Amino acid sequence: VEDAKGLYAFGRATGAGPREATEYFLEAANGVRENKQRYEQAERAAQTRPRGAPSRYFYAPPAVEDE
Repeated sequence: VEDAKGLYAFGRATGAGPREATEYFLEAANGVRENKQRYEQAERAAQTRPRGAPSRYFYAPPAVEDE
């Protein structure tokens, strides 16, 4: 619903003619579906990518001792 409202507001701001509410909802649903697919592809690519070596410059401060 929020995506559909954003599409409506964008259309109003750019001077586009009004459309049926169903069109806004369908366009928003398609956008969500496409983003979900992109996210899944990125997640798969990230999991198949080998991890790099840890940085030699990582500094971990000494642990604070409890008294």
